[in-house]
Amino acid sequence: MINVHTLRASLNARFARYFSGRFSASVNALRTAIAQRQIVPFYQPFMNASTGQIAGIEVLARWRHPLYGAVSPRCLYSAGGTA
Repeated sequence: MINVHTLRASLNARFARYFSGRFSASVNALRTAIAQRQIVPFYQPFMNASTGQIAGIEVLARWRHPLYGAVSPRCLYSAGGTA
């Protein structure tokens, strides 16, 4: 039996890889994404190389597009840079 959630995640990942170079986000698309809460935070810790301890956390913005899945950060930031 096929798990629908697994299938959807797999297809979204494939679409994201395929469209990452072809998807061109406009400023209006970015505004819509923000209004619809499609921009989500990803928390990434960074380490102190000397101590091996967590030195802090950076928050990265990622776009979860309803059709394309995870949109390349390059598309997100290129659209944001024109606003």
